[in-house]
Amino acid sequence: MRIILSALAAVLFLPCCKDHPQSSSADDFSIIPMKEYKYDSADIKSGTPIGILAFSGSKTNEGSSVYYPQFIVVNRMTGDTLRILTALIAVDSVPGSDPEVFTSPTQFDGNAHVLDAVFEKLSSEQDDIMEVMTTSIKNDDDVKKANRALQEPRQDFVLVNKAAPVFMCPYKTAVGVLRFHKQPW
Repeated sequence: MRIILSALAAVLFLPCCKDHPQSSSADDFSIIPMKEYKYDSADIKSGTPIGILAFSGSKTNEGSSVYYPQFIVVNRMTGDTLRILTALIAVDSVPGSDPEVFTSPTQFDGNAHVLDAVFEKLSSEQDDIMEVMTTSIKNDDDVKKANRALQEPRQDFVLVNKAAPVFMCPYKTAVGVLRFHKQPW
């Protein structure tokens, strides 16, 4: 029964991804400082398989600001529905391999129908990668901006999609990384 409900939820919620593409404006979201975002912590272990039911859409990190979009997921081990906040996703560098490539959640595309991932708790190495990813570097001026941003204290924000009520539900929440074995875009 849980599998049927999860599949139905995926069909109902994933179209929200299409309505809020990666280029969403700030008007589409409530942007809440992570320190002020209230949630009940989920007890989920690294390596837990999850299925994605909904994605809030995302916003590109800017300077020292890091944005955590929401993924509403089902824990494949327990059947529980959870919220995952992540500012970093990982993809196997070669399908089925241990090495992974990291990218921003702005790359996730529900239309690719890659909805299975593994939850990983954020490691210090991944946190360092996220720190570097806050600034895109295209030229010498960007290198200077990146160096300044890395010296500023990082500010973490949670994105709450105001147009989809599912993101306002009181799900237990974990902060971490979603690792995909297939490219989700």
